Amino acid sequence: MNDENATALIAAIGRLAAAVEAMRPQQQQQAFVPRPAPEEPEGACPEHGTAWRLVPAGVSKKTGNKYNAFWACSTQGCNIKPGQVVESLAF
Repeated sequence: MNDENATALIAAIGRLAAAVEAMRPQQQQQAFVPRPAPEEPEGACPEHGTAWRLVPAGVSKKTGNKYNAFWACSTQGCNIKPGQVVESLAF
């Protein structure tokens, strides 16, 4: 295969990939429904014993999607939310 044929083949593969991507069904984003901040939950994080903190409504840095305010563990790096079942690692 010469350079000219290789270049044409690469271009054809690129067009094919674009055509396949265009045929893929696009995910429908659900409309954002703003809600008031939820009431403060009782108790504390079951893993850390720390109080819950209110995370204000905002826009995700990762996806760009809006989100409503929610309560979460106040320990940095913990993603536990009130009512979430936490599986213990203890034996």
